[in-house]
Amino acid sequence: MGDSENKPMLWYKVKKAQFKLFCAKASKEIKKLAIAVVLGEMLVVGCYYYITSVNYWGLFDSKTITVYVQEQTAKVEAKDNISVLADKIWFLESTRGKNNYSKCEAIGQVNGIGYGIYNGKYMCFENHADEMETLKEWLQKKLASGLTERQALCLYNTGLASDDCKYIR
Repeated sequence: MGDSENKPMLWYKVKKAQFKLFCAKASKEIKKLAIAVVLGEMLVVGCYYYITSVNYWGLFDSKTITVYVQEQTAKVEAKDNISVLADKIWFLESTRGKNNYSKCEAIGQVNGIGYGIYNGKYMCFENHADEMETLKEWLQKKLASGLTERQALCLYNTGLASDDCKYIR
């Protein structure tokens, strides 16, 4: 009876001893691992501090970026500018032909640009192309004489070559 009763007890003691040995080894490995983690963290923090304080490789420089944009002046031909101005005058004078000069309409002609209408006299044109051509020629002469586009519009609208023409928007 002594041998079979001692067997389970012996097995238990062996397992207990194995477990203690395992815990002792694991404890040593855990301590080594903890020291390695702490040293690793210290190394990372130290490197970060060194790099930021010494600015190694300029990694943490605040960089000012200068963008150079080449100006491309839009070379709009004078012809195009004059066409735009003529269209604006046509709009201001007759809302693009909706309100033509009535005396011209009565004889089957047009004047939607208000050209040549003064002191009871009036000038009529055969068609819209003729009136716009006359207006463009007038604008070319005024711009060639040194007036700005704004001054030419004011001169046409009010009779005064001014930069401050309250009727032009």
